[in-house]
Amino acid sequence: LKRPVTPGASLAAGPRLALHARTRLAAELGPSAMAAPTSAPAVLSAEVEALVARHASEVDALSGNTDEETEVIHAALCRVFEHVLDWSPVDFETAEIRIGGLETGFVGLSAAWWHDVGLDRERLFEDFKGWYRRLWEECPGASRTPSVAMLALARRKAGEVDRRAAELDVSSPYAHIVRGLVQAILRWDVSDLLCKDIFQLEGPVALLAFSFGTGAKVGDVVKMRTLVGPGLETPGNTNCGLAAAVRKILRQRPMPVFAQWEIADALLHGASGAPNAGSFGAWRFAGVGEGGADDAYRLQETFLGAGERGNEDVEVCKAVPMWPLAVMSNEATVEELQDPRKMWKYYLGTPDVVEQMTPKWRACSEAPRSFLLVGHPDHVARCVVLLGDEGRGKTVLVAGGALMPDAEEWSGCGCDAMGFDPNSAQPWTRNRAMFLARELLARCGGVLQEVYRPEPRPDGGHILRFLS
Repeated sequence: LKRPVTPGASLAAGPRLALHARTRLAAELGPSAMAAPTSAPAVLSAEVEALVARHASEVDALSGNTDEETEVIHAALCRVFEHVLDWSPVDFETAEIRIGGLETGFVGLSAAWWHDVGLDRERLFEDFKGWYRRLWEECPGASRTPSVAMLALARRKAGEVDRRAAELDVSSPYAHIVRGLVQAILRWDVSDLLCKDIFQLEGPVALLAFSFGTGAKVGDVVKMRTLVGPGLETPGNTNCGLAAAVRKILRQRPMPVFAQWEIADALLHGASGAPNAGSFGAWRFAGVGEGGADDAYRLQETFLGAGERGNEDVEVCKAVPMWPLAVMSNEATVEELQDPRKMWKYYLGTPDVVEQMTPKWRACSEAPRSFLLVGHPDHVARCVVLLGDEGRGKTVLVAGGALMPDAEEWSGCGCDAMGFDPNSAQPWTRNRAMFLARELLARCGGVLQEVYRPEPRPDGGHILRFLS
């Protein structure tokens, strides 16, 4: 997703692909739109056009369950793409990417924006659709595919992009960042990561499962909906589908499981989750520390149904949110955690899962040589990226095909055909359009994190400061 485009490779492949892009765009938009630039062509704008042409089929294939969802997905792709091309840091001491004039910060989002706009499906959809339709009014007669729109935007912004690249010091990361951001927007095909035969994975193998959304709020969350974790939410329909995929894999080839609590509890206890999860809020676990008790929530359990005959045991380790520990250590109060911006620090994000699980799989008697990742198809590619250094020197593949639920199996779990739960407690995981709009920002945040560090803003969110 963030593979850098080396200058040599870009210059070798760029002219042919950029020529193809210009030829296609000229046919779509007419000769006036493709008038020769007044200045000599520059490398960065040519690379951007080449990348769009190279990944056009990936972008154009993205769709939703309805025509409206598809339009919103395409609008989100093009809108974020335009903002990347408009990004103009005065210097590299500080930088922000703004989406629709809203600061997106470290992970590509601002908590305030999501609670104001991002959680409102109708408002979000109308905002994106309106912008997209205005864009196409400027390109009459063109076929309405996102790649064609991006090529038009790239051509329109080429002069600005090339001017910035020429004006900024050659040692600055501007061009590298633009390439990375563009690739993060364009690359969605994970077919080269799919595991075709789990028996070909070199052992020892570990299964990593990343959850997607959550189920209904229960217990104290009825009063304070920012609280998250076992005993406060059910696993959720999508995670029940992912747990079924884990169960299917374990029946074929037993292996230790390292999973977010939603998938682990759905695997071990079903859709309602663990029966003793109430102790999680008090940071009390079975067999852990002085406060441990056999009837408390367990961070590690044994799954009893592995193997072809369903009679083998595998260990299941869980990743959980850390906010109760912050309360116990007086780092935060429960009252303070009513503020979503405060709770965000302790939210169990995808990077946090990797951080929690790493010491656990390193402590295995035999360190894994291969990882098999289970996650929602639209999320799992970023999970591979976030595995980072832990994946180097190991085989890292993604469960797909027959290992994952099909449309009928997703439906049986209460999801749509693409595995989205319309009743998820996380609104951005209720349909593909809302999720991809958010995922685009998260991907961009991941690229920026390579060269910037996040610094909290007093009013919430983050500003990114250049790592000089």
